[in-house]
Amino acid sequence: MVPCSGQRLNKKGSRFLTRTAHKSNQIARASLSPPLTLPLAPWVELGGGAMACHLLLVAGFAVSLAGATDHIVGANHGWNPNIDYYLWSGNQTFYVGDLISFRYQKGTHNVFEVNQTGYDNCTMAGVAGNWTSGKDFIPLNDSRRYYFICGNGFCQAGMKVAITVHPLKHNATGDGAKNHGGDGAAQEAAAAAMPGAAVWMAVLAVAAAAVAILP
Repeated sequence: MVPCSGQRLNKKGSRFLTRTAHKSNQIARASLSPPLTLPLAPWVELGGGAMACHLLLVAGFAVSLAGATDHIVGANHGWNPNIDYYLWSGNQTFYVGDLISFRYQKGTHNVFEVNQTGYDNCTMAGVAGNWTSGKDFIPLNDSRRYYFICGNGFCQAGMKVAITVHPLKHNATGDGAKNHGGDGAAQEAAAAAMPGAAVWMAVLAVAAAAVAILP
């Protein structure tokens, strides 16, 4: 068992781990949404043990996110007035662990999570959170109904969206697969998620191999 310490490697092992760490960061930035950037240099300086732990951490974290979907509100229309977000949300299937993201002009719009009363009446009733970055990624951690509005006076112009987040379907087959997406869209989504998960499993395997070569 290798501790997460500054244990040193020989030159060959150090070069191998450095290349692997760089590759894992490249895959992370390319594969995850929001893009994931993890610092590499401090781990390289600490040496083999710390770098191996870094690789395991990156791979394990990314595998857990590989199947998540980032639902961009309004798709290419973004978060703006006079968009039919009811139609947009009706074409999405949300599951626990997914993200909902809002893209808009910072300073002009914002996002508030409210309750159904706040949603129906465009008020701050039941406000549970607010975001103002212009590129907000909101994790959907609970199986429930979510309500989001713009708090800058644009809710009345249609800037509000309500979604239902479903629990994860573990080992879904037959009827479970039908519930996951309805008419085959879920099967396509699952197929699309598989390559990402496979890539991260490969990264995890490489990291484990890196640990194995430590003295």
